[in-house]
Amino acid sequence: MATSVLVDGFGGAEMMRTAEFDERLPGTGQVRIAVRAAGVNPIDFKTRNGWLRDVFPSTFPYVPGSEVAGVVDAVGADVAGVTVGDGVVAITSMGYATSTIANAQNVFAKPEGMSFVDAAAFPVASEVGYRTMLQLAVAAGDVVVINGAGGPSGSAAAQFALAWGAQVIGIVGPSSFEWMQSIGAIPVEYGDGIVERVAAVASAGVDALLDCAGKGNLADLVQIAGEPAKVITIADMSASALGVRFSGAEPGDRHVEGVRKALDLWSEGKMRIPVSATFPLDQAAEALALSERGGAGGKLILTVGEFS
Repeated sequence: MATSVLVDGFGGAEMMRTAEFDERLPGTGQVRIAVRAAGVNPIDFKTRNGWLRDVFPSTFPYVPGSEVAGVVDAVGADVAGVTVGDGVVAITSMGYATSTIANAQNVFAKPEGMSFVDAAAFPVASEVGYRTMLQLAVAAGDVVVINGAGGPSGSAAAQFALAWGAQVIGIVGPSSFEWMQSIGAIPVEYGDGIVERVAAVASAGVDALLDCAGKGNLADLVQIAGEPAKVITIADMSASALGVRFSGAEPGDRHVEGVRKALDLWSEGKMRIPVSATFPLDQAAEALALSERGGAGGKLILTVGEFS
């Protein structure tokens, strides 16, 4: 038997519970993963709260979670390069569980020396970071501004841009200044006067701007970039009113290549995703509450059993 977190309906923590289920065998092109850690993302509480019901219709009960790290314990037909016992990182569904099934093309080898906790922080953040930097056509020599650069997706985007030879300016809170400097980005504090503060650093102008925060300052960000075409947001639903592109991954249209490249950069010492806190699986509601309150900074991770 395995254990999962279930969401029984739209609402808050009262709609979440744990339950046991029978593990199933993976189908063709799939692997089964004994989960050691699962990433928590804003989409998890937004979906549970019913805020995305028009975009992602839900059938109850469902198991949340879209990224895990763990050990392969069963392999389906027509799967190459993955064997039982492999430590892996995966983009999947139903990740808040002790066991989950993933499509093999979305499963990646966990680098030697990477903990399961750190590994579970990578899939969604690195997919978002890679996708948005590609959409902004970031190249060597560009000046890239990232609003909310201290969070997981912003951090991944910043490190991709830096690896490609761009200069990165991160709009963050004071608590993230040291983190920005440690990865080679220039921190600028958010808040009133942000347009002038960024201009003082980027005297030659800005080539691309990514908004990961969605804090209602999109008009200022467009002013910083100079034109809406240079701006992408993953968090501000008012984007279209300002002519700004909204970037969201669609099922089956993920840039999974970004996960692989991010893991390679980790092995080279050029990519880290900050982890702020871990919670046991049965405290998933508490993890989502912290995610919804905001301010955690780094990734929140659910842990299962042994997870060194």
